[in-house]
Amino acid sequence: MDPELKPPLVIFTYPRSASNLLLRMLSLPEQNNVVSVESGGYFFMPAIWKLRELGLLNRPSSDWTATELSSLHEIYSACAKDLESLLEKSMETGKRVIFKEHSPFGICPYVQSAYLQKSEIPIHKLKVRLEGWPSRFTRKTHDSLPPNDTVLASDFLGYCAASFLIRHPALAFPSYYRMTKGILAGDLNTVTPALTEVFTLKWTRDLYDWFLKVRELREDCQKLDPIVLDADDLIETPNLLLHYCGVVGLDPSKVQFQWAPATRDQLDNVPKIRLHSRSTLYASSGIVGGKTFRGMSIETELENWQNEFGFDVATQLHRFVMEAMPDYEYLFARRIQMPPKSH
Repeated sequence: MDPELKPPLVIFTYPRSASNLLLRMLSLPEQNNVVSVESGGYFFMPAIWKLRELGLLNRPSSDWTATELSSLHEIYSACAKDLESLLEKSMETGKRVIFKEHSPFGICPYVQSAYLQKSEIPIHKLKVRLEGWPSRFTRKTHDSLPPNDTVLASDFLGYCAASFLIRHPALAFPSYYRMTKGILAGDLNTVTPALTEVFTLKWTRDLYDWFLKVRELREDCQKLDPIVLDADDLIETPNLLLHYCGVVGLDPSKVQFQWAPATRDQLDNVPKIRLHSRSTLYASSGIVGGKTFRGMSIETELENWQNEFGFDVATQLHRFVMEAMPDYEYLFARRIQMPPKSH
């Protein structure tokens, strides 16, 4: 390994947190010393779709059949291979890996099932094997690293730098409901299992706290504190991203605040799910104002949800939002902000 090769930067997000806007602004393809993938990451999204297809999160993991478990391990291994390919490219080029992952999608399926079924977490957890890691990238194994709830081994994850993008739940959750309802063509009852795993900031906060613990060890692992970015700040104070780039080692001069909207020919080749999730970004030529929580309230939004979705859906959305608020406020209080101006 090139001793100058920086640790991978993982940007943990959750659905509808403006992560596509963040990556568009960072302009990773233009960053000279970075390797990434066109989608930005989402390496474990195929596994989540498999979990939903098999209905595994609707049942305790103790009820999963041998055939289902085999299928599950197969899809997670395939996801790991895709991540491996990016890591190998980093080794070959000497460039830094940057990828994003929705926090809920990277969580071990046994842990997700226990959370959704309100059951005890099994002792065994599913962990993917990344060939060559950590031996090629770390100088020793960290027996003291705390376990984590993702499918990634602690010695790999602890070597990575971590950033967390958050967005107010009253904006993110109803937006994801609209998108998921459109894709799955169902109402709240039929798409609830796909939503409950996502309508929480538990995974984001737990991962943030895990990285803080790793940072406190001060061993041969990541020395950079985990960083929290808030989507409202990206929209209202876009220059904050220049400061962020300086902190994490990216080139601020490559940051973009304007770009050309996607053409019809470009959109013809875009997968349906991506058209759903990036419609605003594809149509935009820069940061779209008015997408923040400023001047809004949860109670006012509840009335809007009742008008849009009906009383039952609005009530459940409101419950999810309120339950997520303590974790959001915890992370929001720790977000990166512009440094004070020197006099």
